[in-house]
Amino acid sequence: MKKRILFCWAGLIGGLIFCAALSAQRQDPDSVMALAQKLAAGEDYKTAISLVTKLNEDHPENLDYKLYLARLYYWSKDYPRALEHLMPLTISEPVLAEAYDLAIQVEYQLEHYPVVIEKCRKGHSLFPAGIPFYHFQEAMALEKTGEDREAVRLLDQIPKSANNHRDAQYLKTQILRKEKNTLAAGYLNTSFYNPGFAPWHLAHLEYFHRNRSIALGGRLNYGHLFGSDAVQVEADAYPRVGKGGYLYLNAGYSGADRIFPRYRLAGEYYQDINRYNFSIGGRYLDFRVQKVQLLTGSAAINFGEWKFGYRNYLLHLESEWFVSHVLNLRRSLERRESYIQLDLQYGGTPYYFFASDAFSRISAWRAGINGMFRMGNHVFIQPVIMYEREEYIPDTYRNRFNFQWIILKRF
Repeated sequence: MKKRILFCWAGLIGGLIFCAALSAQRQDPDSVMALAQKLAAGEDYKTAISLVTKLNEDHPENLDYKLYLARLYYWSKDYPRALEHLMPLTISEPVLAEAYDLAIQVEYQLEHYPVVIEKCRKGHSLFPAGIPFYHFQEAMALEKTGEDREAVRLLDQIPKSANNHRDAQYLKTQILRKEKNTLAAGYLNTSFYNPGFAPWHLAHLEYFHRNRSIALGGRLNYGHLFGSDAVQVEADAYPRVGKGGYLYLNAGYSGADRIFPRYRLAGEYYQDINRYNFSIGGRYLDFRVQKVQLLTGSAAINFGEWKFGYRNYLLHLESEWFVSHVLNLRRSLERRESYIQLDLQYGGTPYYFFASDAFSRISAWRAGINGMFRMGNHVFIQPVIMYEREEYIPDTYRNRFNFQWIILKRF
């Protein structure tokens, strides 16, 4: 019964549309054009094309009908027919700017990239006011042909006042991200106040190479704590797993007696599902005199340029369990590959795990800001400022300040 009712309603609506179209054809051209535009707005391109085709046949001298018919074919993804209707408009004298620009977009969809490049360069002299448009279209075609450097050069010439500047910056970022190697160096200073004692120093140097299926890297860490020095080496891997998933795998070794764990192992699985991100994993740290196991997991939601996340650490040490909670709020600047993030934490787990006695404190509150900012095309800086108010023995507190600076070069 329900199917019959739905069928009747569908037939009634279809009949009304047909009658409206038939009635419109008897009206003046402006009314027919208005109806076609309304149908196109509702993505009923087939009916709109039928109406405008009749208008074009009845008024062959009207260039607006010819151009709109080409647009309808373009919107309906019938690119060959769109180009067929555009060609006469692009070789006439004078050339119609709107038709010329649309022809470039159609040629791009047909993957005629050399033609797009040629037309864009010719468009500079034909229509100087449209140079930002031609630069962008040419850059898209150049990117498809592998001429990334020239594409970036053109995108940099699009002024901030141009309507397509935001799109140009986004495309530029996508091109720059094709680089597969990164080299980074960083320094972390942890200072203590009230009571205070000698600060901790940690430096690192790392290299990463990535391809479509996996990213591989290595890291050399140097630490100066408690009046002694130590070195640690680490290896990381980020293999992709299925759609929207990847693994973080880590192994490290240090021959020193203090500061770094002798062995370090870590693994975590990450999954993206629409606007949501999830992970679950663990860490193992062998400090010779004590073994530390960490279970961790995270959940985050993306809303526009903002991301809100939560991470939990469950730490097992000397037959006891300690819990830490971390909240973060990130504001991304996707076009510049940059972000700024606020972090809040409560629990025993410190900002950075490296010293064996760093896990002995009872609890701590932590708040800080970190971020990443692109300088130029391939250089990034990552500053971190963290403050911790920690209870390191019962009812005894101290202040801990973490200052970190990382510089990264992509090539």
